[in-house]
Amino acid sequence: MAAKDRAVKFLKTQLSDGNYGLTCMGSDGLPRFSHQKGHVFSGYFIARALGHDISETDRALLVTRIMSEEYKGLWGYSPPAPYVS
Repeated sequence: MAAKDRAVKFLKTQLSDGNYGLTCMGSDGLPRFSHQKGHVFSGYFIARALGHDISETDRALLVTRIMSEEYKGLWGYSPPAPYVS
């Protein structure tokens, strides 16, 4: 049970810190537009892993982060060309 408690604590810390986005680096080693996005994808797995241990605050954090990535009705938007706007 201690391992599960540590895992839940770790996931909740990552969630509250917003540290669960996906990495997107160019061949030059610099972050691209999609860097630290993809919270919809990773947030799903965090929510599934937490199961009944997810609080209303954690849920609100997930929804807020997901909504912040919405672009014209799409989530996790990554333009096919350099992002100019």
